[in-house]
Amino acid sequence: MQATAAGLSAPLTSSAGRLFDAAAALLGVAYRSAYEGRAPIELERLARTARRAGRVLPYTVAEGARLTVDVLPALYALADGAEELTAEERAGRALDFHVTMAAAVAGCQHPFGADGLRTVALAGGVFQNALLLEGFCRVSATIMCSCRIAFRRTTAVSLTGRQLWRSHG
Repeated sequence: MQATAAGLSAPLTSSAGRLFDAAAALLGVAYRSAYEGRAPIELERLARTARRAGRVLPYTVAEGARLTVDVLPALYALADGAEELTAEERAGRALDFHVTMAAAVAGCQHPFGADGLRTVALAGGVFQNALLLEGFCRVSATIMCSCRIAFRRTTAVSLTGRQLWRSHG
């Protein structure tokens, strides 16, 4: 966490999948992956065993030349005392991370609401996570996933590289 905060060996990325890898490692779910997506899959599996509702962890959305979501505070919250967590507490934190990511993605569409944002298309491997999509659907507008993207008039908006588009369909 200190290396990330200092920017050492921590390049900026638009890949939300790396955040799920980090969360999985912090919660002891998977430190290494035998294949791409293994850690997030295991994190989702763990989150589904939680016996409590998920809570939104701290994060920020900064507007400017580029819309930036900073989930480092959420990762710190996940890491806090993680070594001593029971299996149930670990599952709860995995669910908290999913709920937080759904809220953060949903928060990215609010700056565009004045432009008539009605439909959001989500792309990238992280949106194969059914728990994330379920959470996003609870708090967001109509969504389209990468397997069903079909726009008549589409305007691309660079939020996190390639993950969110807006449609004026």
